[in-house]
Amino acid sequence: MTYKEGFESAACSDLNMPKALSFLWGCLKDKDVSDSEKLALALYMDQVFGLKLDDVQPQKEEQLDIPQEVSDLVNRRLEAKKAKNWGLADQLREQISSLGYQIKDFKDTTLVTKA
Repeated sequence: MTYKEGFESAACSDLNMPKALSFLWGCLKDKDVSDSEKLALALYMDQVFGLKLDDVQPQKEEQLDIPQEVSDLVNRRLEAKKAKNWGLADQLREQISSLGYQIKDFKDTTLVTKA
């Protein structure tokens, strides 16, 4: 059964939206489905879900000018984390926060944003 067929079956089966949504989610996670197919299927399914996915505009990335002091603290924090000095890393995070910036850690990178 294709994702489209599964979706249609679930939607027509007493409007089983949780199951219909599971077909969308499965499609989006499937590495064997191309991005263009995922988009087409998501937009097709959205005609029922009404999420207005076709109205979504990509966010423009803002270039944030980070003061040197904050940049230095971020670098010191990264070094503390590498050394597994979690206490110092937490202290530096607090200092960065007190200067009006927020740190978000991801698997391979750290993002600094205005708080």
